[in-house]
Amino acid sequence: MSNASPEPTPTSAAARRPKLFFGWWITIAAAIQAFWTSGTFFYGFSAFFNPIANEFGWSRAATATALSLQRTESGVFGPFVGFLVDRYGAKGVMIVGTVITALGFFWLARIESLTTFYLAFGAIALGMSFASMVASTAVVGNWFSRYRGRAMTIAFSGGGLGGIMAPPLVWAIATFGWRSVIDWIGFGTLLVGILTSLIMRRRPEEYGYLPDGASPSDQSAEAASGPPAQSDKASHKGGQQAAEDPGLTVKQIMKTRAFWQIVLGMGLSGMVMSTVVVFAIPGLESFGVSTATAGLTVLFISLFNLAGRFTLGFMADYVDKRKLLAFTYLLLGLGALAFGAIFQTWQIALFLLLYAPGHGGTVPIRFSMVADYFGRKAYASIVGITMTLTAIFGIVGPVATGALYDATGSYRWAFIVMGLLSLAAIPLTLALKQPQSPATKMGEPAGIIAH
Repeated sequence: MSNASPEPTPTSAAARRPKLFFGWWITIAAAIQAFWTSGTFFYGFSAFFNPIANEFGWSRAATATALSLQRTESGVFGPFVGFLVDRYGAKGVMIVGTVITALGFFWLARIESLTTFYLAFGAIALGMSFASMVASTAVVGNWFSRYRGRAMTIAFSGGGLGGIMAPPLVWAIATFGWRSVIDWIGFGTLLVGILTSLIMRRRPEEYGYLPDGASPSDQSAEAASGPPAQSDKASHKGGQQAAEDPGLTVKQIMKTRAFWQIVLGMGLSGMVMSTVVVFAIPGLESFGVSTATAGLTVLFISLFNLAGRFTLGFMADYVDKRKLLAFTYLLLGLGALAFGAIFQTWQIALFLLLYAPGHGGTVPIRFSMVADYFGRKAYASIVGITMTLTAIFGIVGPVATGALYDATGSYRWAFIVMGLLSLAAIPLTLALKQPQSPATKMGEPAGIIAH
């Protein structure tokens, strides 16, 4: 590789610091990968829902069961993927996942039955488990501490922007057919997935750096001047604790009340997000909105999502993350209620103003909070476990919504229920307390205090 390359090496990084910290290149790669995944597999597949269901005559619940496998992405295999990333790094794991995902798309383009529909979606979800969120989130989290909030925001901004692919997908499906479009997605997945995976690196320490691009000499100088005092309130801001303390083990983390509060809050709010991802276009069409307008709505979800992601995500480095995360849950809940109350096209605007910024803000904040609360020692593993547990909620949401539609002929009640569940996550989040690591408990046995 040429000298102009930003790639770090263990022998050169400490001697010659590049102008742009390599962690930012990793963050950009994660954003590109998230854009493609979100645009084709999450937001994008809402455009495929009715064409596939109508061609085969399947019920909405049966179709949604397969689409809910989107939520098993980074879910069922999350802990195993996290272990592999912690142990071996993300690059190889993500390349293997990319190949499996692409093969799943090629299979999906050739289905002829509900069984093969489920199996193809299962293959895609399996591949995504290795290629997508657990690995990229863990790598970005490991390369940053003080600037973790903004790094997560940039990395996840690609996912927020993915919705702009919905209108082109609606047009392409109508013009070329859904099978041809899915084949194109498979080829694109190979190209984007492999190129972005090649940039991933496990930890900055392996290349002579500390998180945020600091060098060991910087840390020594800071240590000589003495550590800054922190209040309890400050422990919920930024990444200071993670920089000073490598963190807790998986076993210690899972014994804390804070971990289960975070998981439950993420799960309840995730039911809303997975339901909107699957049913945004079918739901609006059932309310009398045209397919073209429904596709544009997904585009605007993406744009408003991106605005919320940057605004709230960057704020996470400076203010109490608990309050910010609770605020995003409030927006999600009110947005879902507003969706269920759409009777005229102009009312879509209220849904967009509430839901999309909440969706955008919650994603980087919650994963940044996981690192702040529990440290970097087992970050990839705990992200994987968290996604596995919250995936259960994400699967239930779309399936229950499809079943309610089959029973009532309307999506309204499902969105009202989902909105109320998201609001229930607010007190869980506001009640969070910072766990103590063994390194900070003077004279106490190893372990942590479960608040």
